[in-house]
This record gives sequence, structure tokens and C-alpha cells, in this order.
Amino acid sequence: MTWLLMIGHRRAVDRVRAEQRFFGRNTKYEAQSWPGEQDPVPELVDRLVAGEAIGRCLG
Repeated sequence: MTWLLMIGHRRAVDRVRAEQRFFGRNTKYEAQSWPGEQDPVPELVDRLVAGEAIGRCLG
């Protein structure tokens, strides 16, 4: 009977550990894939260049 309880306990511990690993992996992935603060300069340069090109075409 004791061995049955031990097996159940070990399975429960394994399940908790698996959940913790899953949560840790997801947290790590989310932290790495978060874009954070983006540099607005390239977007502003693209807008400026596009505006100048449109001005030349219309001008």
C-alpha cells in the first residue's frame, strides 16, 4: 500500500515540476519576443523620403 502512495506522490511532483518548466519557458519566450521600445527614427526617415518623392512627382 505504501508503494502505491509513493507512486501517486511522485506523479504529482512530476506534474508540478512540468507545469513550472512550462511556465518558465513561456515567461522566457515572452520576455525575449517583446519588442520593447522601438526606435522611431527609421520610420520618420521613411516618411520624410516618401514625402520628398511625392513632392518631386507632383512638383
